[in-house]
Amino acid sequence: MQGKKNGADIYSNRNGVYYADNGYDVRMVGRPGWKAHPLDIQRLRILLEKHAPAQTPFTSFILVTYLSKPDQVWNDMYGRFERPKEPKKPTFGKTIRKARWAKYDEEFAEWQQNAAKSDNEFRNECARWNERKREYNQTETVNSGKEILLVALGSKASLEPPPKHLFKIKVPPGKKPGDIIVVEAEGQKFPINIPQGVSAGQEIQFEIPLVSSAPHQNPPPDQQRPDAPVNVDAPPPAIQQNTSAPPPAIKPVTSFDGSL
Repeated sequence: MQGKKNGADIYSNRNGVYYADNGYDVRMVGRPGWKAHPLDIQRLRILLEKHAPAQTPFTSFILVTYLSKPDQVWNDMYGRFERPKEPKKPTFGKTIRKARWAKYDEEFAEWQQNAAKSDNEFRNECARWNERKREYNQTETVNSGKEILLVALGSKASLEPPPKHLFKIKVPPGKKPGDIIVVEAEGQKFPINIPQGVSAGQEIQFEIPLVSSAPHQNPPPDQQRPDAPVNVDAPPPAIQQNTSAPPPAIKPVTSFDGSL
């Protein structure tokens, strides 16, 4: 049981169907398999937490009661909680207690202005939530289509972008932050911008996309060229076992002259 609402006990089952038991009969609400939109749940929960915290546990139940008219829930909640209340009109004639009628006319004019402003804000809020739902649904559709395609292909890696490998290099003497040096990795040349706060002799890390038909393997330390970048994603076993040993020094290919 989710709790008692408006004198009735509210139950739900695993199929998403709700039941309201008022002690005399049981009323079924919803249909099997129906689920409220996640953003509708979020929006209504925000309203209830602000204006009626005790109703928050019934967020999904309230939404399912509007199953046949899903947009009406926001008009009802707005009118109940957020729209300015219209001032009460006097029940006696205008010839009696004219001062009271004059005060009512002022209150009504002020209410009209506030209500018009509030209505405009409500329309803008609805537009924002509708746009969020559109983006959410579009993302979910893309993800669902991607998953279907992955199952058809039998491989998830085929739709993923090429992996990026992390390398590190020592800044050569005479270079300062903002300078560009060119390094060579896996037969490719890449311009590297020296970041702020780094001086000559210090190490910097950078990522480069590498596409290879076989997994990259570093040669043994005694066969590495002194100017070869060190791939920190896949360090050789000797470096893994001896973490105190510093990586080999890296030398840039050349200074950057605008062309590779």
